[in-house]
Amino acid sequence: MSAPGAGASAQAVPVRSGFLLGRAADGIWILGAPVIALALTILGARTPLSREGFTLLGKPESAMSIFSGMLTLGHLSIVFFRSHGDRQVFARHRWRFIGVPLLLFLTIALSSWTLMIALVLAVWWDVYHSSLQTFGLGRLYDLKAGVEGAPARSVDWWFNLIFYAGPVLGGASFADHWMHWEGFRRAGSPQLADLLLYTGQLNHLFRGVLLVVAPCLLIVALTTYVRLHRSGRYRMPPQKAWLLGSTAVVSVISWGFNPFGQAFFTMNYFHAVQYFAIIWYAERGVLTSPFKHLPPRAGAAAGLALLIGAGMFYGVWAKFLGESSHLAMSLVLTVSILHFWYDGFIWSVSKKQIR
Repeated sequence: MSAPGAGASAQAVPVRSGFLLGRAADGIWILGAPVIALALTILGARTPLSREGFTLLGKPESAMSIFSGMLTLGHLSIVFFRSHGDRQVFARHRWRFIGVPLLLFLTIALSSWTLMIALVLAVWWDVYHSSLQTFGLGRLYDLKAGVEGAPARSVDWWFNLIFYAGPVLGGASFADHWMHWEGFRRAGSPQLADLLLYTGQLNHLFRGVLLVVAPCLLIVALTTYVRLHRSGRYRMPPQKAWLLGSTAVVSVISWGFNPFGQAFFTMNYFHAVQYFAIIWYAERGVLTSPFKHLPPRAGAAAGLALLIGAGMFYGVWAKFLGESSHLAMSLVLTVSILHFWYDGFIWSVSKKQIR
């Protein structure tokens, strides 16, 4: 891994004021989303919305958990507007978009054991994937500000990983991320299920490591950003600075200290909302193309309705029926894993796959 700042231009790059959707839209749906999500969680926790007054698939649910589940599952599906709906993206990765989904679904549907492997993989891949969404958004704000290259890529990457995934590993919700592991017992692997006994010890170990590593990384990150700024090699856009800082604070509060249900609502709410905004930013042309016959404003409204409607339609189905059978669960896991995998290669700023 190259040192932070390696390969950066020696010439100062002027920071331009740049938003993805516009100042107000970015402020609500991207930049302000983490803080708004935390505020909604705090307010919702003091109302009947957080009380488990519903029974869904034999499990007690609250209105907040049902909405959070639908939104979280719904956002996973809208990646297909970019992977399969964008002709240029689709042409670059035909096999990944045609053959792999079928092969993955058949593999997961093959047995209860492969389904459990996919379920555990999806949980932890989601943690990694979610931490890097903020990294990707930061790169987009660099691009909008006219920053060439990746002056602080390594530091950005580690900062987002440690301050999102770190609180999961060392915080109050670590054990809850293993809740599905018990399924290995039903799948005929009791020895694997017994590993749940060690989650408390792992949580304690990770917490101790993070209490040392996280402050050190924060110092390294801040000094690197200041050094690059003083040398004229990099000036962090204010949008990116706010996004990284607010996401880190909300992550530490939520995953580190809040009950799992509240933490899940906060972190998944803003992650999903941001993702809807990213798809709209990148694929507005794809979404509005069926409505070219309409006036521009009406076409944009119809395209946005298509995005939100399609995502939430899948989210409702997946939340209410996604666990109704082995095949349904296999489909849900296929969509989830494809979302995480596709996001790893269809949003590259350096390869100019998105502007």
